[in-house]
Amino acid sequence: MSLDVQYIIKVDSEADISLYVRYLQFLGKKLYVHDVMNEFVHGFEDFLQNPLQPLTEHLETNIYETFEKDQVKYDTYQNAMYKAIAYCSGGESGDEPPVVMVVGAGRGPLVQAVVNVAYTLNKKVKIYAVEKNPFAINTLLDRVKNEWNNQVTLVSEDMRIYEPPEKADILVSELLGSFGDNELSPECLDGAQRYKKLRFRCEQPCVLTGFVGYFDTVLYKDVMLSIHPETHTPDMVSWFPIVFPLQEPVHIGEDGIIEVSFWRVDNEEKVWYEWCLHSPIQTSVMNPNGRSYFIRKH
Repeated sequence: MSLDVQYIIKVDSEADISLYVRYLQFLGKKLYVHDVMNEFVHGFEDFLQNPLQPLTEHLETNIYETFEKDQVKYDTYQNAMYKAIAYCSGGESGDEPPVVMVVGAGRGPLVQAVVNVAYTLNKKVKIYAVEKNPFAINTLLDRVKNEWNNQVTLVSEDMRIYEPPEKADILVSELLGSFGDNELSPECLDGAQRYKKLRFRCEQPCVLTGFVGYFDTVLYKDVMLSIHPETHTPDMVSWFPIVFPLQEPVHIGEDGIIEVSFWRVDNEEKVWYEWCLHSPIQTSVMNPNGRSYFIRKH
């Protein structure tokens, strides 16, 4: 009932169907199970949408509220930080509190996770929250004063140009995206251009219309997050897959070979993906120079 099933009731043209309708409505109410996560993603399944561009467009409060509903993600981050902070000592001598920097802090859910871990471990931790969005800064200022007792140093600056007064022992970020990096994580954190050529064998005849991209990530040692169907983090809904379409459908025979290349390209202004098929046919490069879609840097 929670999947918006549509019913067809077939009766004689003069029959009264009101009893059937009322009973189906009764079943709907009886079988309905309130699920915050299902309501969170309702309407977005199998629906193409443009990725957010938080690097150049300041996210608004309602977007942050949507992010923060995914408790599974933040619980997993907190578990990773617990293990990392428990075994981390700060400074060259190892006698100083570890320095934890949360870059892209948003309204502070990851900062709160660090504060929780420090309290649980009864361990002093130096916490920096780096955020450039003025809409989020106002919330962070209030939380630093009223919730975190001024134990968090707030930095209102772009992480790409921020010069910290000391090195971080632990760097925390959720700059992930559908393909792992389409929120410009490499450009923000380490800088990279990438190329990959993939080869698949098709087990049965099919029509190829494009490719779907997923990611998984190791937060710390054995703590992982994944949106890959085979390893998907249970009940996590924060990220949807990315789609790389082909211009025309391609027929693939049984045991046919599929070869495809992906490029992640950037210049001073933007970052974009390009891709092309090599086998069973050679296609032109799609999205050349970011013609159809790109992610702005500024």
